[in-house]
Amino acid sequence: METQLTIADILNAVNEPIGVGDYVEHVTKPEEVLQVVKGPYMTVMKHTGLDVRDRKEHILPVLLKYVRRV
Repeated sequence: METQLTIADILNAVNEPIGVGDYVEHVTKPEEVLQVVKGPYMTVMKHTGLDVRDRKEHILPVLLKYVRRV
């Protein structure tokens, strides 16, 4: 039985941090791919945040704990 790995699987396995230019999906909308345009950075509430661009070209702030690399 063959197992297919994606680039995201490999980068996650070697603990490569998510950064600018990476593609992620939010846990609440797994079908929507977002591109990281800024971050990671520390929010006012001491969480790690990212700014992402959605398919409509809107820039949105998200918390790192709610996204996963695709």
